[in-house]
Amino acid sequence: MSLTLRIALEDVKKKESYILYLEQELINLEDEINRLKTRIQEICSHRNILEDNTDMTQRPPQSPAIEIRQNYEDIQKHLGDVRLYFQNRIQVPFSRDAILKKLGLISTSANRLQEIAQNNQPIDQRITQLQNQYDTSQGILNLTRTAFTNEQQECRRIFAKYTKWKNREKNSRQTIINLRQQIFVLQNNPLPNPNMAAIQDVMQTISPRLAILPDYTCRQN
Repeated sequence: MSLTLRIALEDVKKKESYILYLEQELINLEDEINRLKTRIQEICSHRNILEDNTDMTQRPPQSPAIEIRQNYEDIQKHLGDVRLYFQNRIQVPFSRDAILKKLGLISTSANRLQEIAQNNQPIDQRITQLQNQYDTSQGILNLTRTAFTNEQQECRRIFAKYTKWKNREKNSRQTIINLRQQIFVLQNNPLPNPNMAAIQDVMQTISPRLAILPDYTCRQN
């Protein structure tokens, strides 16, 4: 096998191994993305709920989106009561202590909203990062597959050329064998007619032709 063909085959094997590596990386990234999504669902379903400072009861488990909306609505409600208290202290049914408690609930709800945002931001960023890595790896895999296909085509082209050279070399060897057989026949069966060329003349005629026949070098003339 020619050196060029051997190098091409080795290069194809390396690219095939790299494709398998990229495919495994994609599987790992998909698993990581799914694991993080599952983690988000667990966080959503097991989120600690704010305690009501009035009756110490808890709300049923809620998703972050519902909890955010509920805390926002609580803040708006308590702010409305506080605003009403300062606008008309005589007619509102709230005492000073009740207003202070509402201000505390507003602060607690605001802190909870900030906590939800902080807890979910790293996971969202990680999912985005992994998704970007997945897209990049998918693009590299597609490019590598294209290059691998091109290498296979080049390998087939080189092998076809190698086969052509091999056939030419075989034909050249057969021609040499035929000429040597003719020489052997002439050497062992001298021509009876003295007017015909002597064996030395025949050798002088054939030898240059044998000399110009090239040895097989795996290179196309």
